[in-house]
Amino acid sequence: MELSLHLGAHRTGTSALQQACRNNAGRLADANIEVWDGDVMRAPALERFPNIWPGDLSDANKKSVDGAVSAMQDAIQQRIDGGRAQLLVTEENLLGSMPQNLLAQSLYPNAAKRMLAYSQLFPVPPARIFVCLRSYASYWASCYCYAALRNDLPDIKGSCDNLVQAPRGWLDVLTDLSAVFPDSRIVVWEHRKTADILKDVVAMIFGPVAQRMDLPKNLKNRALNAVAFEKAMHLHKNDPELSGSDLQDAVAALDKAGGASFQPFSGAQVNVLNARFAADLKKIAAGELPRVDLIENSPPFAEDAP
Repeated sequence: MELSLHLGAHRTGTSALQQACRNNAGRLADANIEVWDGDVMRAPALERFPNIWPGDLSDANKKSVDGAVSAMQDAIQQRIDGGRAQLLVTEENLLGSMPQNLLAQSLYPNAAKRMLAYSQLFPVPPARIFVCLRSYASYWASCYCYAALRNDLPDIKGSCDNLVQAPRGWLDVLTDLSAVFPDSRIVVWEHRKTADILKDVVAMIFGPVAQRMDLPKNLKNRALNAVAFEKAMHLHKNDPELSGSDLQDAVAALDKAGGASFQPFSGAQVNVLNARFAADLKKIAAGELPRVDLIENSPPFAEDAP
């Protein structure tokens, strides 16, 4: 069986991929493929797992860790013994969370520790790890646009200088993954509009069965335009009890009118961040990170995928 991980990243169409997997669970099952998303990986014992492993554990926490490891390893081993062709675990929060990144002003600063913890859950190493990379200015703006409506966060405009100068980037995240999973192939691609790349992504992950999958037309968690976001933030400050979904519904008309995306960085800062992202992609394409492959065009069907 192929165990594969899809780790997002955040704001790169992960929800759309997960929605497509849920909508096509029957077709995937017919191809002997199973998908575990946040419904599995955000169970309380698993979501808090990296925070209590390793360390000096209380008896209760040690029991929780041992139980989570045993249950997950047993469940995966059952799929292996039963002849499952592929198990995909898709969960962007394994790397960390958007609020944590924004508060730390750093890109998944605890990715190595978190993934080392989660690696204890897998009886076999993942054959492939999928990560979509978004340009830095767009990533930070989109993360803030989503997370600020759901969390009490400081204004990102006060963090822009630090984010531009932050030493940690995608190369560091990928290096962390390579260190934790030295036998895994890491497949990355540049984020583009989700509706344009979703078909290619499911083909790359699942192979020929993707041709029979019905992909969602109305994508969830799409970022608001700048005008709608500013209005939603105003509503959020006046009524903190409103949920993120409530706020998005309240400004739906403004958002539907279209307009530029929210962008807190100056034009000069965007240029610096874009140049860094382009340099990162060039290094990955040149093979500077072992076992990390950049898919630069439309991802092909994986020849060895089930």
